[in-house]
Amino acid sequence: DDTGMNVAEELYKLCPETKIIYVTGYNDRFSQHVFLYRANLSGYLTKPVDMELLQANLKKVANTLPFQEQPVVVLRQNGAPVSVPLREIYFIETQGHTIQVHTAGETVTAYERLETILRSLPAGFYQCHKSYIVNMSQIRRFQINDILLKSGERVPVARARYSKTKEAYFRYMGKTF
Repeated sequence: DDTGMNVAEELYKLCPETKIIYVTGYNDRFSQHVFLYRANLSGYLTKPVDMELLQANLKKVANTLPFQEQPVVVLRQNGAPVSVPLREIYFIETQGHTIQVHTAGETVTAYERLETILRSLPAGFYQCHKSYIVNMSQIRRFQINDILLKSGERVPVARARYSKTKEAYFRYMGKTF
């Protein structure tokens, strides 16, 4: 008999750090029994669910989760280290002997070679042009000569790299779904 409480107990055995918020339509029948099962119980709600209580429970659970550091790339800007979260990067371009890292909030300029920065980036970044690296998670669509990003900005794609860039993007999207 796989009741929600049995499933929660099995889940606890497999992954004890998983938080459980019980939601039940049986407000009287099981409320006393639910605490007898071994589970990482973080909340108990009855149907119909009060959205404020659900949000409060979810917030409580989120605040107990261990802090997970965002992956970053560290650049040197005017001699000082600057860390830029990878998920905030739209694209990177090179101009002369510097690179410009374009994000939602700012553009960070650093003295660095594009090839060097590309080697330090994870698989979601791709060099689509000799002077540009694009964050594939920021792509909205491919156009004839460029890529339209979710931000509305456009990144050029070299004619010789267009097919390979598109292939890399579809491979990347296959992994993220």
